[in-house]
Amino acid sequence: MKRIIIGFATNMSRHSTAIFLRSARKSHPDNTDICLITNQMKDIKDIVEETDAIIFYTPSTYSPKTGKSSKLLNRWVIHQMRLLYNLGLLGRMPEAVSGYHTMLEAWHHPHFARWIAYLRLLNLFGHRYYKVFLADVKDIAFQADAFMDVTPQSVSLYRESYTFENEYYNREWIIKGFGQRSYEKIKNELPICVGTMAGSPTITASLISEFVGLFARSPFRTIEQGIFNHALLNGHFETSVTQIDNFSGACATMAGKKTDDMLEIVGQHIVLKESGSIVPVLHGYDRYPHFEEFIYNQYINL
Repeated sequence: MKRIIIGFATNMSRHSTAIFLRSARKSHPDNTDICLITNQMKDIKDIVEETDAIIFYTPSTYSPKTGKSSKLLNRWVIHQMRLLYNLGLLGRMPEAVSGYHTMLEAWHHPHFARWIAYLRLLNLFGHRYYKVFLADVKDIAFQADAFMDVTPQSVSLYRESYTFENEYYNREWIIKGFGQRSYEKIKNELPICVGTMAGSPTITASLISEFVGLFARSPFRTIEQGIFNHALLNGHFETSVTQIDNFSGACATMAGKKTDDMLEIVGQHIVLKESGSIVPVLHGYDRYPHFEEFIYNQYINL
């Protein structure tokens, strides 16, 4: 059986997509499918063919160019479906639940739409694979085996370096969505970055199914990473997970001063300063001009 890397790529630049696909293929030349979930191919067809990638269609229509009136109408319709969903009325009609999820994938922000697309793909084709790695496309580059943390028993989740108390965005997402009291309860914990996740297809689909069911009840509460971390740290998921500290597993979430303290460029790779080990997955390289230039020189400025 094969492994699969899956990225969600609507409203994505050609350069970001090229770096994602080319680095994924270079680091995983054999026994690995690379799948891009997208709604268009006109600007990337040559890169898809070059890297032998798979395209999985999403009906997502969300765009920075979407007009305010369209967003308001979409949100109004979603709210009516949400009310029926929360009242349990859709539960008597499985096709209506599926329709609600399709509506969320089509109209909601890609941060949410991607999870429904991931779940559709894994439910349809997960049986063909024994390992899956889910990843952002915008700011991820691969350097080595992304699947090193996968076990059959749990989903591998990747922590960030700073606690909620010491990181503005994660803190504000929790306070906005769940209030000050919820924040105080978890402020000393390390948040999970939901941009990367790894596991077997079955157990990964199980976690995503729980997550989709959770945010479908209140899809505009806060950004999805805030919803996920609140659920995880309050014990709302039944699926087994393993939380991996930043820079200690396959993925480095690059944010803050700690990234420069931990990473350096040696030869053709970005490595851990202390051990010299190659970091398999770089998440957030575009936040650091010297790392971004290094990645661009490998995969764009050929």
